Amino acid sequence: MATLSGDLYGTEYNNAYIAEPEVKNDVSLQHGRLRYLSGTYTIPSGDILGTSAIVKMFKLPKGARVIEALMSSDDLGTTGDLNVGWAASEEEDENGTVLEAADADGFFANLDVNAAAISRTAFVNTVAGFRKRFDAQVDVQVSIPEATTTDGTFFLEMYYVLD
Repeated sequence: MATLSGDLYGTEYNNAYIAEPEVKNDVSLQHGRLRYLSGTYTIPSGDILGTSAIVKMFKLPKGARVIEALMSSDDLGTTGDLNVGWAASEEEDENGTVLEAADADGFFANLDVNAAAISRTAFVNTVAGFRKRFDAQVDVQVSIPEATTTDGTFFLEMYYVLD
């Protein structure tokens, strides 16, 4: 194992300032315009979310690269988990294959909303949606792998670049 020292360069820095000839970085990774989406869902008083429920939160546009996803929720009872991901795109290629396949938990998997309220919990860098660039518009949605036992509200925020 070598001990590194001196000036070292990240990939994007190297591409832009060191490489000869210069390698162009993806604009969505460098100098992209940051955009914001948010969605709120309130479970009606006295109701619960069952495992067949899917809550559409917002549409993520074609070409978006997700930078950050944050989830907040009331305590939704003694049981209850949420998945946050996306539905398959409606847009297809010339062979009839959807451009974006569905991923029910591409941003959050089994997010525990039954022990206590959560506030602006961030997604982790190991999920499929981290820094993902979407080739087609998709519905960002919440599915329920474990039913909740009370009503309440959850709130999803997403930061993305689109250029």
